[in-house]
Amino acid sequence: MPRFVIQEHFTTPHHFDLMLEHGGALATWSVSEAPALAPGAALEATRREDHRLAYLDYEGEVSGGRGHVRIWARGEYDAEAWSDAEVRLAARSEQWPGSYRLVATQGVRAGRPLWVLRRETGDPGV
Repeated sequence: MPRFVIQEHFTTPHHFDLMLEHGGALATWSVSEAPALAPGAALEATRREDHRLAYLDYEGEVSGGRGHVRIWARGEYDAEAWSDAEVRLAARSEQWPGSYRLVATQGVRAGRPLWVLRRETGDPGV
């Protein structure tokens, strides 16, 4: 089963990185606040470059003086759909359980594609 991690990134601006194991790397989106969403709630997410799988367990300083990270949540997920326009997943984790949907928008911020992260349902089980 593929794994995920959400890292809290202490830098300017402070944010959280959602990383999903996919295709031998971690597909990554940044959100401005903790993604502890109630069902139906949504956050804007910025698609970032893929990260190495080593980030699944990494906590500490980020190279180049770009702050530090700590693991906010981690677990496994079932990919219910995965395309360039949509990712649907069921997260299995004590810290971040539930069904979520990432949907690409037409927007761009600082040259990076904008998505929306929405919580579809509550806990699918841990």
